[in-house]
Amino acid sequence: MQFFFKMTKLKKSLFLALLTIGVAMASCSDGDDESSKTIEQTGGTQTTQTVFADETTLNNGIKFTATEAWTATITEVATTKAAAGRVDWVELSAYSGGAGEFTLTMTLQPNLTGQSRKAEIRIVCGDTTIVIVIEQKGTKEDGTTPESPDGPDVSTDKLITKIDIDNYTHIGEFDGTDIVDFTYDDQKRLTKMVITKEDETSEGEKITTVSTIVFTYDNDKVSYEQTDVEDGVTSPYKPTGSITLDENGRAVSGTGRDYEYKDKVEEYTFTYSLEYNADGYLERSVRVEDADSEEERLTWSNGNLVSVWWGDGYGTSNPDAIDRAQYGSVLNKTNLDLNWIIALNSEGFDFATGDTNSMFPMLGYTGKRSTNMVEKIIAWTGAPKETFKYVYITNDDAFPVSITEYYNVAMPNEQTDWVKDNIYRVTYNK
Repeated sequence: MQFFFKMTKLKKSLFLALLTIGVAMASCSDGDDESSKTIEQTGGTQTTQTVFADETTLNNGIKFTATEAWTATITEVATTKAAAGRVDWVELSAYSGGAGEFTLTMTLQPNLTGQSRKAEIRIVCGDTTIVIVIEQKGTKEDGTTPESPDGPDVSTDKLITKIDIDNYTHIGEFDGTDIVDFTYDDQKRLTKMVITKEDETSEGEKITTVSTIVFTYDNDKVSYEQTDVEDGVTSPYKPTGSITLDENGRAVSGTGRDYEYKDKVEEYTFTYSLEYNADGYLERSVRVEDADSEEERLTWSNGNLVSVWWGDGYGTSNPDAIDRAQYGSVLNKTNLDLNWIIALNSEGFDFATGDTNSMFPMLGYTGKRSTNMVEKIIAWTGAPKETFKYVYITNDDAFPVSITEYYNVAMPNEQTDWVKDNIYRVTYNK
């Protein structure tokens, strides 16, 4: 935050200084002079908006004009003596911006609690603040409570056998194709993934790297080991992962080994534990690496993983580091959970299940999966920012056959600028 600030020459200077301060204060005040406001609501935006429990959008959104940079925050309005908590049932299309005219859209999760809930949206621009209160009723318009949806009907016969990944540069130019092949045993368990990549050096030399990940199953344990071969030379560094399952077939603890490639290769190992809620969804993970312990807290709504808290942020406007996911109508029913290996692409989601390679959630060992496929990721990068979005093409059976990933190259305070990042082309055994 920047602060700007002997008839004798001394008296004249003092008068001018006071006049300058008065003008500066007036320009940022929230008084009756409408022309001095740095932010104003437009388009008839109501300061109080109410929806029913099954409504997930507000038609007109929040419209305003700002004369300088602004930030938006959402807080729960406490309806009991309990303290207000973080809000995971309302999302804004943007949380910051510069000068200009804006329309913020709101996405709400269905209210399955049976109780009304309120959230307060504060948009701050300079010394001017506008406040919008959103109330979501505990019932639908007919007075009934929405029911929690059943999980997706996951395929056991239609198996993913191959994914071709078309890569693009930061300016959207095609940059080669990676290939991932999948092999299964007679129990339709994944036993091997082979990832083939071709890179080009600055001298134009082609380098092919083949990474083979082998999975083993032993009663209440599942493990994997990765072997990399670069231009025919096998790497001595082999990332590994292993989990222990409970009586419900869910991972409750795990270990792993991986490497950091800096000036020299550094090996590190880690352990983690996983906890589930009464509905069978993963709600907490704790990862320990050396003497450091990192906690992640996952929030689910309407059968989908909508956010992960992964640390403290900074300041009053960004007190928590929270990555968020928004979902569309495409069902998440492929035999491998593609959300985890394609769409849940941010630092918070990477560490949410303990192993950043996400092999075990892909296999379905971390509790119930999300009902739908992710459409957008809003990652915390010092402030919330729309980071990735996904566009799906499905076949006649509603299985994804193409997933296009777009990356937002804009800075947090700029308008979104989507650039094609990857296209995933999915092949099935039938």
